[in-house]
Amino acid sequence: RAPGRIAWKDHDGDELVLTIGADATLASSGPPDLEALRAEARQEADGGLVTAEFARAGRIPVARIITKQRDGLGSIYEGQVRVPLKNGRATISRRALEQGTTGVREATVTSFLFGHGVLRVPTGPLDGGPMKIEGWFLDPYDAAWDDGAICALSDDERLDDLFDQHPLTRVRRWLADVVDTIHLDDSVRPEG
Repeated sequence: RAPGRIAWKDHDGDELVLTIGADATLASSGPPDLEALRAEARQEADGGLVTAEFARAGRIPVARIITKQRDGLGSIYEGQVRVPLKNGRATISRRALEQGTTGVREATVTSFLFGHGVLRVPTGPLDGGPMKIEGWFLDPYDAAWDDGAICALSDDERLDDLFDQHPLTRVRRWLADVVDTIHLDDSVRPEG
């Protein structure tokens, strides 16, 4: 607990955080700016943007963001719902870490895509570091950012049912549940 912030850990070891801040960018009088949201989320994620979109929680426009960061041999996935308030913003987030055996989702998808000729083994001179598989990493909204992206083909939402205990799947399902159940009291609801 801290002023404007409270955190919990759930049974999976994921961290859940609620913060209340003075930022009112989502409560502006104009329509939400999707490109600005994605640019802000991409910069905050330092290449790890998986999803940034607007949704509706009842009558309230909210932002849904998923980011990915490297953590040793695994990754940390963070989902956020940003909710505009009359005088600020509430952010509800969940951080889920890959624990135990990591990389199963990535290895399974990579093997499948190699087997079907979608991906090819990288060629060229070795420069001392690992070689990237062309087309594996991508920014979901802007190909100009692909070189710095850590979002991978294996992060595609269509694969969640195959990897139902993966941290990314847990974060995505949690985000959907949060958006579906948000209710704001009229005293804090943004005007408009």
